[in-house]
Amino acid sequence: MVLSDVHHVEGLQDGLAIRAVSGIDGMFIANRAILDRGQDLDSIEGQFDGQALEAEEGERAAEEASLGEASVTAPRVVIRTYLSMNMGLAWQPLAAPAQWLAGKPPSICTKAGPCRLHLAQWTSAASAPGLIVGVGNPGLRLSEEPEHHSLFISRNAGVDWKQVLEGPHTVAILSHGDTLVAVPAKAPTTLLCSTDSGGQWMTKALTESKATYTISGLFTHPAHLDYQALLALGSDTVTGATVLTFNASGLLKRSCLFPEGAGTEMSDFEKWSPADAMEDAQTSKRPVCLLGKRTYYIRRKAEKPCQTGLLKLSPLDLRKDEPCLCTKIDWGCDIGFHRTVYTAGASCEAFASTPQPNLSQLCTGTTSSHVHLTRGYRRAPGNRCTGGVDLAPKTELCPGNVGLAAAFRRLFSFQANKWRVCVMFCFVLALVAHWCRTRDEGLGHLSNNGSIASAMHRIKKYGGDKKSLSDDEDEEREFLINGKDC
Repeated sequence: MVLSDVHHVEGLQDGLAIRAVSGIDGMFIANRAILDRGQDLDSIEGQFDGQALEAEEGERAAEEASLGEASVTAPRVVIRTYLSMNMGLAWQPLAAPAQWLAGKPPSICTKAGPCRLHLAQWTSAASAPGLIVGVGNPGLRLSEEPEHHSLFISRNAGVDWKQVLEGPHTVAILSHGDTLVAVPAKAPTTLLCSTDSGGQWMTKALTESKATYTISGLFTHPAHLDYQALLALGSDTVTGATVLTFNASGLLKRSCLFPEGAGTEMSDFEKWSPADAMEDAQTSKRPVCLLGKRTYYIRRKAEKPCQTGLLKLSPLDLRKDEPCLCTKIDWGCDIGFHRTVYTAGASCEAFASTPQPNLSQLCTGTTSSHVHLTRGYRRAPGNRCTGGVDLAPKTELCPGNVGLAAAFRRLFSFQANKWRVCVMFCFVLALVAHWCRTRDEGLGHLSNNGSIASAMHRIKKYGGDKKSLSDDEDEEREFLINGKDC
């Protein structure tokens, strides 16, 4: 288990408000449903099964209230958004935006208490690494009123955010993030376009022939590699829908230059790593690794209005991986173990109902000379670290499974090769049958002659026969040597 109480949303394809950040390994954004009973939400959300305890206490309080023993306030469910950068091993709330359109944060973020960002919907693209566009609001929880939402953008995979448009919007990412198109929910007769990651927006109105229509849908290719977007138009005066094609390539006049020199002043590209925003003070430059590797991406600079798509770059052309030394955070909990809190340094502890692994029982249940005894950890899925901290299961010797007796037990155990056991069994049967037949023949000869003396007579006769045979061989040898008789 990596996350509990994931929000279920009607209308989503799979119903769960959790999505991977496309193109960034191990990064997820999820919404959780938190029971608000006036308690500290930040403390209760950081514990596994904390919600279940709150629910039990709420039911108990409601039962007491029904008996007239106490009064109780009905709990409400609030939605909050979280980010994981290591395949769900640790989760953190989204930080409040650092940039606001009004120049200062809203009043809700100036009051006492933490101010976080919560998203109702978000989208990302593997062809635009690190770029996330989300619709939501700051505060303690996600607002249930869509008119309270605004458009926010992050260029470092959700670590930092900025507000770029006020009000709810439908957004699409085009061609490696070169262009963003948005449709405002309050005025769905215009299309907004940005070529600098939301810094500035251009307005494109519908043609006069479509003036009575509103934009009811905005679609683009799932790969986000071209500049084409589809607009679905609807009207109250006609049935059905009209689909228009919007080509944003005309907004950018030239092709991007020098991707091989990314990071230099003359190049239109930059090098970026998801760990850049997580490093200790930038003067230290301590490398931060995610999923056991340090990943660098090549992407277009936000302030360079050029077309990346003309270079035909694939997502694999945009990244480079370097392995890191393993640390404790690279190890997840093994089956039967869990972390009691969501912090990154929390230890894996066994579930109360799960017995601890026993070396004697493991050895009894196998014929192998060695078994693997878990320490409560296993490598996180997709982790590619090397060396460093090793929390893998320990290899232990089973003394009872070593030696000749253990070899025979392995030979005839159910885990051994069935064909090998069958062949060995048939071979033993054949030896026993041959021995019994030979024994019966010997006893039969003795009984037919009637006495041991008879047997001795046969032995002497055999010796005489052997002697006469030797004489015959000598005569034959002389006959062959004598050439006159030929």
